Amino acid sequence: MITAIYARKSTLQRGDEDTKSITRQIADARAFAARLALPPIDDLHVYADDAISGADVKNLRARARLIADVEANRISVVIMADMSRFSRREGHEVVAELEQIARKAAVYFYETGSRYVFGDIGTNIANYAIVEANADYRRKVRTKTIAAMKHKAEHGHVLGPAPFGYRNRDVMNGVDGSGRPVRSHVTREIFEPEAAVVREIFERYAGGQGLKKIADALNRKNTRTPRPRKLKGLNGMVEPIRPASWAPSNVRSILLQPLYRGIARWNRLKQHDEKGNPILVVNPENEHVTKFNPDWQVISNSVAEAVDVRFADENRKKFCAKPGDRAKHLFSGGMLLCPSCGGRFEVLSNSKYRYYVCATRRHAGTAVRANSLALRVEVVDDCVLRLLEGQVLHPKFIEHVVNLACGNGIHDARTAIETQRDEITKKIQRLAVAMGGDLADVPELQDEMRKRRAEREALDHRLAGLSEPVDRVALRAALEQRSADWRQRLRSDYPDEARFVVQQLLGPLELWFGGTTDDLETIDIDPTDQRGKEELEWEDFGFKAVVRPGGLLNGL
Repeated sequence: MITAIYARKSTLQRGDEDTKSITRQIADARAFAARLALPPIDDLHVYADDAISGADVKNLRARARLIADVEANRISVVIMADMSRFSRREGHEVVAELEQIARKAAVYFYETGSRYVFGDIGTNIANYAIVEANADYRRKVRTKTIAAMKHKAEHGHVLGPAPFGYRNRDVMNGVDGSGRPVRSHVTREIFEPEAAVVREIFERYAGGQGLKKIADALNRKNTRTPRPRKLKGLNGMVEPIRPASWAPSNVRSILLQPLYRGIARWNRLKQHDEKGNPILVVNPENEHVTKFNPDWQVISNSVAEAVDVRFADENRKKFCAKPGDRAKHLFSGGMLLCPSCGGRFEVLSNSKYRYYVCATRRHAGTAVRANSLALRVEVVDDCVLRLLEGQVLHPKFIEHVVNLACGNGIHDARTAIETQRDEITKKIQRLAVAMGGDLADVPELQDEMRKRRAEREALDHRLAGLSEPVDRVALRAALEQRSADWRQRLRSDYPDEARFVVQQLLGPLELWFGGTTDDLETIDIDPTDQRGKEELEWEDFGFKAVVRPGGLLNGL
């Protein structure tokens, strides 16, 4: 019997690790499991989402893994603080998800010491009332937060991290009862080392230079750069998605930022819907808050006007991909990733061959620390397609998948659980006989009886949650049909169809060299290589493909 813990906290907490909410939740859940005489909980079965809203379903990755493991019958008991830790979405959505879990695992809330039950009108109404109250709390907090942020924006206060060229400064107003300074609000001030770079960018663009040329010039001088965007990975760590460098995209964002003209805007764009999904919608104009402050102005009005004139020119070269570029090749559009910068590979052609090259290096200039490797399009495509056809879509692999889904007839899950349950029942019967005599009041026997009954209850729950045996013949026929269909798609004349199969099976591919990433700058394929496609093998590159999580083969 495997017990899991789920913990969640909406906001990021600073300070000592032992005082954080996530740490306390896990410790309290372990203590509750000990009181139930459950086996010790391994760290592998602790699922935690830190600094993520209970309504942001897309980013609750630990919770998604927990639900998947429960559905796969890997977990028998789930312990959490209360229903609000599981989710703060709308009531009917939370109730449906909790019922889905509770059908296959026992769900306990250690704050009340109760187990999640459902099925009769009383418990169903009570469950819905609790989760709807949690959702209503989130809605009220959101309303109050928006009102407070609007008030601050109207007074020119800072609401977020400092953009490139500025630093945030706390404005104090008096002291509290302990004599400590009290922060009134946050304002911004110009940070001259970065502001000088901003002025250079505006002056270069106003003087006629393009975005790519500006980025290359800044990288060659090793100029200060904006902080790269960070994302939380599957390991829970928040890391930059690429090394810090200048690229045409962030040069363009500097030029379009109104703050450098002294204008701060708030609530112009809506970037997430109610469920946390990314969107990009312009809010109604009456909801915008705009504030001008000459102390924030980094560039002169004359330079700003010259930049605006260039952007207004209809004949200028637009910063966008050419129509249809992403649909021409198998690994274009983010399917082949660079290990140096995390960016995508794109296709560059010369008079004779086509190559996959790192887009960061191509657009930001050779001064940026990115991958200089050039891979022949035909060789890479053919190698991966042969790998999929010869191994992944091979009949032996299909048989392997069938065995994983259906078992091999010897280690049947239901039989194993039933055998274990019968053994525990016999132990309970022997304990009952012993307690029927003079040993009825022995505490050790009573504790052992409670422990064995809890184990049998968990096994009964697992048996009830086991699905009916999978039809091996029907599954094999379906996989063979899907395999034949995907084989045909892989060699289709339409790259979108082959890309769909690769995306489903493997997900994006990341190229990785056997040494350190420093070696990548010195490794290249001679573009003048005269060997034919059939002679240039994958091993000639010195690279191997690493499957990133996301494809159907992940975990098989």
